[in-house]
Amino acid sequence: SVNAESCLQKLNKIKNSAYLGLTETNEYILNSSDSIKRFRKRKAAKLAGFSRLKVCDNGSTSLPDSKQLPDVKLAKKAKACRKVFGIKSTSLFVPLSKVYPLEDEQEAQSLGFSDYQACDESSPISGAPSFTIDTGTRFTDIYSVSVVRLSDDSYRAFLGVSSSSLQGANIATSTSADGLTWSSPQTITGITLDSLATHTNPSAVQLSDDSFVLIYQRVKHISSAGVDFDSLYRGISNDGSSFTLPSEFSLSLGDTSMHSSPSLVSIDSSTMRLYYESLSSIKSAISTDNGATWSDEGDITINGNSDNFAPYPSDPSVIIWNDNRYRIFFSSPMSTSDSNSHIFSAVSEDGRTFQIEQGPILSPSDSTKNLYQPDVISLSGGGYRLYFTTVDTETFSAQIQSAVSSVN
Repeated sequence: SVNAESCLQKLNKIKNSAYLGLTETNEYILNSSDSIKRFRKRKAAKLAGFSRLKVCDNGSTSLPDSKQLPDVKLAKKAKACRKVFGIKSTSLFVPLSKVYPLEDEQEAQSLGFSDYQACDESSPISGAPSFTIDTGTRFTDIYSVSVVRLSDDSYRAFLGVSSSSLQGANIATSTSADGLTWSSPQTITGITLDSLATHTNPSAVQLSDDSFVLIYQRVKHISSAGVDFDSLYRGISNDGSSFTLPSEFSLSLGDTSMHSSPSLVSIDSSTMRLYYESLSSIKSAISTDNGATWSDEGDITINGNSDNFAPYPSDPSVIIWNDNRYRIFFSSPMSTSDSNSHIFSAVSEDGRTFQIEQGPILSPSDSTKNLYQPDVISLSGGGYRLYFTTVDTETFSAQIQSAVSSVN
């Protein structure tokens, strides 16, 4: 038909254009495989993990000076036009009717388009999972936790009893049938605890042979300097309670004196990625031999946070979500003027560059509480459970709570 032919011509014009204008946001993007992904239907975009572009929608469906634009309306009934564009940097999609073909940046700017960034680096995006806090407390007087869902769908937790180097506490472990009610914690064996040192902030994964890899933080007090030094160590175990160290080594990630809060993610049968804090940034490292050796990848990027939204990301916990994207959960005050810590999330296609999501995911119940050390796992029946530490600022007591999400 005439409409279908016209539609195909205009669609080809869009495909062959150097830039695309988004009339919904008054911005433009580079028309390349690095910027966009084309889908035949909106459903296909959703199945690929893209959500509808709306976070930056100002309520207008066209440019203020739309009369300057040549008519590029497409025949809605023509099958060739039933396509949407996915914006990769934010995992959002926009209907073809909202896309305008442009020859170059100069034309884009002359027609009133600005460079696409409102949803890329400066604003949180939609799509964060919703969590409901479980009734009760999982552990008391515990500072940090790493929960592993085992091959038989039971659970094992690794616990950081304290964060103080002066208490001399080691990692403990506990088991559960449902992830809510836990056995009494028992100190793990096989890892020697030095004087004036504490082992805390554990992160563990179970390998395909049912053995465990444990990365933990060693906090060592140097009395002559009056300071603590944080470094990361690795242990391995066949049963989750008795560990050995192939050698008592600190991970070869450059200066190890300020490495803390590790988070392990299994990528395949032998590859894993480690996220950890180092001074004022979150870094990552990768291993292809189940954590025996590591290659430092440097700082990760979290786009969208600012002085007014999650300014100080810390305590990373990363999981590969069911859509194969990485999702990081972390603690931060809401703003630089906020004295309380909340839990936020961000998503990534590659595990290195994250886009922050609207939130926070969880907030403290009152001004005397802070939320730290998130740890998220997938559940056998679908959904996710997020464990986190609540610290009372008046009594300094710590307890582990949990929240559940039915998002699959």
